Amino acid sequence: MRKALLSDLADIVNIEQQAGFNACSENQLKNSLHNHLVWVLVEDAKLLAFAIFQSVLDQSELLNIVVKKERQGRGLGRELLQGCLAQLQLQQMATCLLEVGRENVGAQKLYSDLGFIQIAVRKNYYQLASGYQDALIYQYHF
Repeated sequence: MRKALLSDLADIVNIEQQAGFNACSENQLKNSLHNHLVWVLVEDAKLLAFAIFQSVLDQSELLNIVVKKERQGRGLGRELLQGCLAQLQLQQMATCLLEVGRENVGAQKLYSDLGFIQIAVRKNYYQLASGYQDALIYQYHF
């Protein structure tokens, strides 16, 4: 795991577009590289996953985490998120927040396994082609 570089932008955009769900634009991702904490997971010089965090004072928020589609289900998201949490702890963060769709059960299990606790629900937060989905808010304490 390492900090993302501007030269990673094309790979980050590609991974984000493959994910499809509420995909960020290239411009939004470029903005994140300049204004947020972005870490990437790389293997054999190939970018496999990225995570974007926003931090204010001692609170951080996971804005996005995506694993390359063909590499999902192999523990890479866990590896990346654990590494990011370790880095955030070194930066003296007190908490980390995130939101996840109610239907994303796999991500919810990952977050719970890593020590995140669900603290709130945002009703009908995500607009989908099939309607709306609640967002579950999770918090991690360092």
